[in-house]
Amino acid sequence: MGPFGAVVEIPPDRAAVQVSNGVVSVVIIEPGRRPGAITASRAAPGTNSGHLYSFDGNTGLEWNTFFYGTAASDVARVEIDRPGAVGGTVAAGTWLIVLRDKGVTPDDLHWRFLDASGVVIASGTGVFPPEA
Repeated sequence: MGPFGAVVEIPPDRAAVQVSNGVVSVVIIEPGRRPGAITASRAAPGTNSGHLYSFDGNTGLEWNTFFYGTAASDVARVEIDRPGAVGGTVAAGTWLIVLRDKGVTPDDLHWRFLDASGVVIASGTGVFPPEA
């Protein structure tokens, strides 16, 4: 596995994003175990993209939703309008937001890409680009 971009603490683990050969992956890093990918999507590095992976039902998991993607060089942070969202800082051109919520759909995601001064660069609803 290649180097990690954005990392979010989801105690006792961490979730991280990796980009390799046009594929952006969410990886769970458990103490003492080898990192394992839980989802992956196509994305062009250096562009803004947003992908969703959300567990539903009786998962037994504390963290159930992963909204993640790539970001252009002028983006410093990604935010969504959902209470309890963790993460969103852009690192190495990637970002990751994790939620406890289950069964989140693209229509549930109202997002904003912000520059370093907090100015909204782009905003919308759902996953993107459309083929995501």
